[in-house]
Amino acid sequence: MNEKSTPIATKFLASLGVLNFLATLFCMITIFYFRESMAVGVAAFPAAQMLISIIIKAISGLTWLFVIFNMAVSLAFMIAAFIARNANQPLSRQEFAKAA
Repeated sequence: MNEKSTPIATKFLASLGVLNFLATLFCMITIFYFRESMAVGVAAFPAAQMLISIIIKAISGLTWLFVIFNMAVSLAFMIAAFIARNANQPLSRQEFAKAA
């Protein structure tokens, strides 16, 4: 049995990527729920509706920026985990040495 163990750095980076992805989903759901409850809560006040609609649009824009940024971070963690896993293989070391 010649099994190679996965490096701890790979497990750590992959776990961070997955946790960041799950945190992003949780935050998205929370923000969308907050946005909808805010819109319903002020429907009785016509004067405040315009202000609330502007705030809701701002929250939507910031939500999408947050999602795009966190997806990029999750992808970076996954790529780093992939590189850390492959860096321990002999052929990969030669390829990384050539690229550097």
